[in-house]
Amino acid sequence: MADSTQMPADKHCTDEQLEFYLRMTNADLKPNTGRYARICSTNRTQYYKNGGKTNVGDNDEHRSQAWLDVVRQLYQLAWLSDRNELIIAWAKEQL
Repeated sequence: MADSTQMPADKHCTDEQLEFYLRMTNADLKPNTGRYARICSTNRTQYYKNGGKTNVGDNDEHRSQAWLDVVRQLYQLAWLSDRNELIIAWAKEQL
């Protein structure tokens, strides 16, 4: 939750918190992204080493939401291609 006062202090919600949860939107959530893109768990460092140009942050403290858009775009490009840049980035480091 972006607003920590909406988190139950003793693992029991107040009536106000329950009402909030029933009406919350994505704007009420703290932005968060994982470290890896799926299928093969490619990370941001591998993306950069494979020529990635978009600033997607790093694998630690500065994980940018832009990573989600980049992963989506690269998967969409792979649908109509024999190449998947995320898998290639992972393979260059792992194999």
